[in-house]
Amino acid sequence: MRKGIAILLGLILILFSAIRLLPFFGITVSVVGFSLDAWFPVVFILIGLCEIIINPSVNWLIGIAMIVLGAIDLVKNIGVGIPILSVIDTKTMLLPAFIFLYGIKVLFTSK
Repeated sequence: MRKGIAILLGLILILFSAIRLLPFFGITVSVVGFSLDAWFPVVFILIGLCEIIINPSVNWLIGIAMIVLGAIDLVKNIGVGIPILSVIDTKTMLLPAFIFLYGIKVLFTSK
């Protein structure tokens, strides 16, 4: 069951990324009323889910970090007004914080 979910999430990631890369090859994909740029943080959520599903004992921190970063960016992109999120800058504040926590995890879990 876990392997099937991981394969499905992997295929969705490949599809999202391929569509995102098409403009670099001169191919424009346009769907009325849908902005891939606004919904692209879903990819980070899917990556986080993959990390947790595939090997939860090792990759749980990376998975949680990706899910949180993706969720915050997604909420900002779709325009949901949550006051605290307007203060948080994911690239300059949360990403270094998660890298810091990951470094601590590596120090204490290395054999």
